[in-house]
Amino acid sequence: MPESSENDAEALTIRDMLWQGRYEDVANIVKTQEDTFQVIECLNDTDLMTRKSAAHALVIIGIKHPNFVIPYLKRLLQYPSRNVLSNVIFIVGKLGTQMPEEIEPIIPDLIALIDDKHWNIKMSAIAALGDIGMADSEIVLSAVPKLIDALSDSHNQVAVAAANALSKICPVGVNWTNETVDALHDLLRDNDPWIKCDALDTITRIAEENVEPVLKELDAIVAMLADENLSVREKAIDAIGIIARQKPETILAAKDGFFDILVNDTAFVKIKCINIISSVLSVNPDAIRSLIPPVIAALADQNQELQNSARTFLFNVASTKPEFLNEFQGTLAALKADDILDAMRQGR
Repeated sequence: MPESSENDAEALTIRDMLWQGRYEDVANIVKTQEDTFQVIECLNDTDLMTRKSAAHALVIIGIKHPNFVIPYLKRLLQYPSRNVLSNVIFIVGKLGTQMPEEIEPIIPDLIALIDDKHWNIKMSAIAALGDIGMADSEIVLSAVPKLIDALSDSHNQVAVAAANALSKICPVGVNWTNETVDALHDLLRDNDPWIKCDALDTITRIAEENVEPVLKELDAIVAMLADENLSVREKAIDAIGIIARQKPETILAAKDGFFDILVNDTAFVKIKCINIISSVLSVNPDAIRSLIPPVIAALADQNQELQNSARTFLFNVASTKPEFLNEFQGTLAALKADDILDAMRQGR
């Protein structure tokens, strides 16, 4: 079979290549503004693959040749077609993560789309703002009030996008109010595990700035320790960990959930729990005393990282509260935990 020649490839139009999904090849052959206009025109193509490929190609072109793409984005964000607009928002979001300063002049146009009548456009604009905010939160600060309002949007997809964006932006100094947490109330109880995950991300970020408003949702967060979805459980543990660092007494509300996790969950999730109770040990040791038996059992686990986490925690218990381990000395001896037993003797 004869090999395809370069002339065959050159015979293909930019539109043909985008239709084939070859957006990287298109980005590599674009050398002029005129070439870029051909790609931009494909954003309004009738074919879905062609439109999406054009958007991906324009991201690459925009990074290589910002002047070929960025000056036209503001006008494109006014385009009436949702097919075009959703892809332009995608381009703005991706370029914003790479070159936020160049994108900054069109941030107000992106923020305005949070009020669009179409929920999918709102969701896309919010997601793009969150992505840009991860690169440079300062340039999207003015979006925060609208993002907070969007937490109460009637479409859960919009609300969860807002929660996710806020968790990415959430800059120091933003006044997270009780009303913001109230807006997350329903998302934390949604049946969709991914909506709950994004709501937990935002709750965690809020707690890092101001834990007080989050305490009203502590029961809901603790309940998610028993969620059937692994990601939800992990996010709930992360949230409780942040809360407990500032309010160690709150670990009492989570200890039953932690106990079940330390007995029944995956090694990775158990390690997360052990790390949290370790951080509470020095300030509220009585709160975690009931969790010692399943941690001791972890010394026999096949997962070496879990063993190490359990051993470190128990060594610290032995050094500071040796009486907590008195009834388990036989078990520790059987597990050959001599370092922990030695620490107990020295701690007395």
